[in-house]
Amino acid sequence: MTKTTSLKDIEIMNFYTDVFKSSFLSKGFKPSSDFSVVKKNKNAMFMYDNQKLHRYLNEYKITVFSQTREQVDRFKRRNIKHTVGKNKISVLEFNNDFFELKGKKHKKIRRYRNMYTNTCKIDVRDEPNSIEEVIEFIEKWKIIRKDAYFQLFAGYDMNFFREYYYRFRDRLIPFYFYYEGVLVGYNIIERVDKNKYNLLLRKVNTNYTNLCLFVDYYAMEKIFRNINEPIFLNMEGDVGSKGLLNYKTQSFHVPIRVFEMYDIRIPKTIGTLL
Repeated sequence: MTKTTSLKDIEIMNFYTDVFKSSFLSKGFKPSSDFSVVKKNKNAMFMYDNQKLHRYLNEYKITVFSQTREQVDRFKRRNIKHTVGKNKISVLEFNNDFFELKGKKHKKIRRYRNMYTNTCKIDVRDEPNSIEEVIEFIEKWKIIRKDAYFQLFAGYDMNFFREYYYRFRDRLIPFYFYYEGVLVGYNIIERVDKNKYNLLLRKVNTNYTNLCLFVDYYAMEKIFRNINEPIFLNMEGDVGSKGLLNYKTQSFHVPIRVFEMYDIRIPKTIGTLL
């Protein structure tokens, strides 16, 4: 894969790896070997390529994820009942200028970097004590965050740790954050290639002020120091949450590109492919 040198060269589909797709699976989902098609249950499924629709159209309720505007427009020419949802995907560029953390715009990050490094000292490890420790943390996180979003997606995290974490371990850059020996957060990054990365899974105990900001900064700083060149990080979609989109686009004051992608939702009805 050719190394990306600027945001304008980014092709979002290059981030859609098998590892990335495996991070969106709940227990009981049945993915194909390349994760391009996933059966949720006997009535519903999702996929990333609408060219495979003809195999399943009349048997399942189907969602085709992450389609471009052009793909949606082409799909509309078919005689298939559907609805369309929009998702904004943020890709951020972290470079040397950012990691110098100079100026007023980076005051907040400097403050919490210093706090969690020097005052409320966070210990960062590359492995947890056990996967069950992580699962227990997620269960507690669900209680803390139960009113935060209409969807928490905690099941995706738990399933990934149980089924795919060790399977894909050599492609992951994990960070586990401990305070006084207790797990308070994790950040699981996928290395797509030398300078492209996916933020796969990240959860923190939100009782710790702006710990999420520190966790994201810490992970990117470690990766940048290792490769010493700009990093392009896919922070995934906004799931319709303005607050989530604002965090991704306004917290770091770095170059950013937002992709508008679309999900095509097709009910389980008789349709005709034209």
